[in-house]
Amino acid sequence: MPLLMKHATVVPSIPTGNMWTSNITTNTYYKISPTWVKTTYTNITNPYSSVVNDWTNMWFANYVWNKIYKRTPAWVITSYTVPTPYWTAFDWTCIWTSNWANNSVSKITLAWVVTTYAVWINLNWKWIAFDWTNMWVTSLGWNSISKILPDWTVWGTYIVPTPTRIAFDWTNMWVTSWNSVKKILPDWTVGWTYVVNSPTSICFDWTNMWTYNYRAYSEPTWEVSKIAPDWTVTTYNNSLRWLEPQWLNIAFDWVYIWIWSYNNSRVSKIDLNWNHILNVSSVINCTWLSFDWCLLSHWWGGS
Repeated sequence: MPLLMKHATVVPSIPTGNMWTSNITTNTYYKISPTWVKTTYTNITNPYSSVVNDWTNMWFANYVWNKIYKRTPAWVITSYTVPTPYWTAFDWTCIWTSNWANNSVSKITLAWVVTTYAVWINLNWKWIAFDWTNMWVTSLGWNSISKILPDWTVWGTYIVPTPTRIAFDWTNMWVTSWNSVKKILPDWTVGWTYVVNSPTSICFDWTNMWTYNYRAYSEPTWEVSKIAPDWTVTTYNNSLRWLEPQWLNIAFDWVYIWIWSYNNSRVSKIDLNWNHILNVSSVINCTWLSFDWCLLSHWWGGS
């Protein structure tokens, strides 16, 4: 049982970490603190693809330059060559990347040893997630998702039309697809399919699944949906005027939901009751959101 469960019922009133995002056109990335202070950094080249935290360091992927970068708390930047790393995940020991151009997955130890494996599935740009034992990858090109066992065996491939993002709710895997979200049960069956308008991103708030939905550049197609444990889907549409279209992402910081809009260059933080925006910040050409679990002792090593 992961150590997180030890404190899973304890939620701080203020998030104990920072949210990170980037500007793909200016080689800059941003840290937004719990008090909404935005700090800009410029020492990583094109932090384009994604970022993940290993409980100590931040790791940035750049599929354009075949690089992945590690930034330590002391601001030491190291880089290593990984073939077109697109998305990243952490398995409590190693960093994993799904590699867009050559149908492979790479594992990077915290000692900086890189091993790349051909997994014989057409990854075609998409995502990777960890279920506490195995890695899961989505393949937009083959309309499927696959589970990779710890011994690198590809165990099972399931057909999902146009799969994009994938997330774990501590029991099941959730996959966003065209106009739906599918819940994959531990026995590899599809438990439920929820009708959601073109979800582009998904996250788990310890109770509900949230998706950011995008269908077009015009109203009324800007939506966020919440899928409750009782299967109820609640959708919040563009009556909340700050929702903007194009290249959307959603994340959870253990207290609040965060969303960003590439088209409108905004990052927003919203309470779970969806009553109002708590903050909005201008972040030009941002590409992703990642929470860094800054004060881990509260959750992992505390009493």
